[in-house]
Order: sequence, then structure tokens, then C-alpha cells
Amino acid sequence: MKRQIIQVVTLGAGLMDTGTGLGLIIVPGFVLSLIGIPAGADDPSMRIVGAFVFAVGMLYLIGWYLTRRRVEATPLIYVWGVTAWIRFCVGTTVGTFVILGSLEHGWLLVAGTDLALALFQGAWMSGGRLSHDDN
Repeated sequence: MKRQIIQVVTLGAGLMDTGTGLGLIIVPGFVLSLIGIPAGADDPSMRIVGAFVFAVGMLYLIGWYLTRRRVEATPLIYVWGVTAWIRFCVGTTVGTFVILGSLEHGWLLVAGTDLALALFQGAWMSGGRLSHDDN
């Protein structure tokens, strides 16, 4: 069961971030409207953010793929550690900017998603539930 949860969370996060990142690169206005953020569609920095989000998503998918193929024994330990830290940094930064009024309230969905996944991954790993044998 632990292995299934790890695989589902990893695949889900990878697909979510890869899709969102590609969307922000190709059609940023559409993606931003889906999450309730009306401003910023013409801002070129949204495409840069998209590239970053895409890269994080691909990191999850590469780790998922490697564990499914058994190419390497422990890629998800590293993927979850790195992405939890990235998500914590992004979530706290975005949340702070919303609180300070620099970003619209729609960005709380981004902050909440990132912080929730960071906390879940961190708690799962610190509880010893993600080990070399669980991939």
C-alpha cells in the first residue's frame, strides 16, 4: 500500500506540474484564468515560471519512470526531498506576497498546493515511510 501511495502521489504531482508548466509556456492566459488569476497573461515572466513548473513536473515523472523500470534503486527519495524543498520555498514566497498584497488572492491556490505537497512529502519521508525498498 505504501508503494502505491508513493507512486500515485509522484505521478499525480508530475502530471499536474508538467501540464501546468506547458500551459503557462504556451497559453499562460488560459491557465491563469483556470486558477482564478485574471492578471499576468501578457507578462513574459509567466512563461519563465512555466518553464520552472514544467521542470519540477518532469523531475517527478523521471523519478516515477525510473522506479517503475527499476533503473535505479532510490530516485524517489531524492526527487521527494528536492521537490518538497522547492515547493516549500515557492509556497511560502507566494503566500507571503498574497498576504502583502503584491499578488492576487487567486495565487493562494498555488501556495496551498505547494505547501500541502511539501508538508505531505516531508512528513512521509520523516516518518521513514519512503525508503530504499519502497520505490
